[in-house]
Amino acid sequence: MDIAVSLVASVVPAIISGFVTFFVARHNFGAEIEKIKIQFSHQKAGQIATLRQRYMNPLRYWASRMSNRLLEIEDKSRKSEYHMVQKWFKIIKDHADGNKRMNGFPVWCYYEGIFAMTTLYYTCSYIQCAREIRFRLPFSEFDPDYSEKLDEHLSRVSEALGGIGGIWDSSQEVVGERFTRGEAKMDNEELCRIIDSHDEFKIAPFIRLIDVYIESLDGNKAESIRAALDELIRFVNSEPTPEKGA
Repeated sequence: MDIAVSLVASVVPAIISGFVTFFVARHNFGAEIEKIKIQFSHQKAGQIATLRQRYMNPLRYWASRMSNRLLEIEDKSRKSEYHMVQKWFKIIKDHADGNKRMNGFPVWCYYEGIFAMTTLYYTCSYIQCAREIRFRLPFSEFDPDYSEKLDEHLSRVSEALGGIGGIWDSSQEVVGERFTRGEAKMDNEELCRIIDSHDEFKIAPFIRLIDVYIESLDGNKAESIRAALDELIRFVNSEPTPEKGA
């Protein structure tokens, strides 16, 4: 009897101690899991914030710049003043292809010709940003639905830019690729230098864009492109990137 009591007295505390150790370990394990979840959530939010800075902020900016410029073109078209813009683009094309070279072209780009040159630059900048997103699909891993909706808006703008008398889809692709510089894009000075360069391979991708502004763009076409851009801008402003919606 004494032996049995002694065994019980020694075993029970061990069992209790084991249960206590188990529940403490379980609690600590759960706390560690929660810590890992929080760390992963912060890491994911940081990654998406970086992607937003890399892709969405430039897209919003250049879409807005291009939309505002198209609004100006619509206004010039209504006032029968667009012929001046066509004249500026014709000067750019004649200088680029060597048909009629202009002395002092760099100064002209930043003075009399600045409206046409920056219109070309805004168009190329938007196309480059849109191509980068459609090519890389930066948000597809974090939020496939968001990525798909964004691609739909980009497709609508691409279709509005294209069509009869527009910037062909293949031209948009080539311009977007040509304008890309690693993790950045070409700046306005480099575009002016290319137009001035005599280098036909560098100049060629931009000729179709220039021709559209000379021959095909009118107030109605400008309005349809601007409407698609404005829808894209509204989507970017109203729909959160995934870490905002989390």
